Amino acid sequence: MHHIRHGFATKLLKNGMTLKALKELLSHNDIKTMMRYGHLEASDVSPEAVRIFNEQNAARRKVKKAA
Repeated sequence: MHHIRHGFATKLLKNGMTLKALKELLSHNDIKTMMRYGHLEASDVSPEAVRIFNEQNAARRKVKKAA
């Protein structure tokens, strides 16, 4: 079941769905859960999804440096 759900989510992202919309559709509580889709090429996902990935990665690097 997980593979079907993951494939479904990947196809939605590749066709332009934003991470925020996908997060709500899949009922994830945290945007961090969506980071599992980070393996996708930037050209495969919507510009909004790429922006969110980049923001989340920058925030995590900032936290690691502060620690």
